[in-house]
Amino acid sequence: MKFCSNLRPRVRGRIGLPRGKGVVWTGATLIFLALLGAHREMGLLAGCGMIMALSFKLDRDKLWAWPVAMAISWTYLIWNRASYSGYNLYKISVLGVSILPVLAWPSLLMLFYVWVFPFFQAHRGWRLWIHLTGALSVLIIAMEVLGYHVFGIRLDSGIHHPGWPVLDIFHCPGWMTACYFGNAMLFCAVLSLVTCRRRKLRTAAAAESFALEPAEPERAA
Repeated sequence: MKFCSNLRPRVRGRIGLPRGKGVVWTGATLIFLALLGAHREMGLLAGCGMIMALSFKLDRDKLWAWPVAMAISWTYLIWNRASYSGYNLYKISVLGVSILPVLAWPSLLMLFYVWVFPFFQAHRGWRLWIHLTGALSVLIIAMEVLGYHVFGIRLDSGIHHPGWPVLDIFHCPGWMTACYFGNAMLFCAVLSLVTCRRRKLRTAAAAESFALEPAEPERAA
């Protein structure tokens, strides 16, 4: 019983964000959206820089995911750069790709990891991956609605494509929409694999620590 009680908090961890950190990340998300809607390129730079700085300050154990988020986002953008050469409100580009997805996509994935992921970390294996993918897919749809209908952001190459019924978003070929959610599935798969691996290591460390604890002397009858 002593082993189980000592091991459980180390393996399962806290569900959700601590109150202070939750307030900070919620406020940062609102500031990021406000900057994105008000100042375009400068707001995008400031907002993404803020997310990166906060992750270094508050969630250093999650910094490993930045290269993963960048690799997934930028590989797709470079492969399909012709479709992302410009947006109506964003004219700066990097290697022929608009600065909006170059900065916003990795930042969105990291924001999901530090802000939303803790609420699902109690799940394990396939269930963790499925729950994370579903949550990130909902977040992507919400950001599309916000960007298109509130901020008025339009992809130049998508003006001739009809959007989804009712929501009127994803004005692009179907295979591009599939890539959005495919990238989300891939990122969540990496998160799930790393999380499960870390749990195994913590479990092994806890078991080893318990094994090294000196046994209590037996009381004389």
